[in-house]
Amino acid sequence: MKIFRVECNFGCKYFRCKDEAFDYFQKCKNKCCNVSVWLMTLSKSKLCNKVTATQRMIDYSFTHFPNF
Repeated sequence: MKIFRVECNFGCKYFRCKDEAFDYFQKCKNKCCNVSVWLMTLSKSKLCNKVTATQRMIDYSFTHFPNF
């Protein structure tokens, strides 16, 4: 199963539809928020009943960088 995750200022939303995920990404980006969109792939093992997930960042926009 493929799911899109949009992280925005220490919170995230999940979407099954790519268009909805990128619409939300652009909305957050237009508000000058730190935002990233990820493609998550979930798979369930039939033998041991475990779920594994991989994720890949598709796009990001950072306007505020942390001070170290």
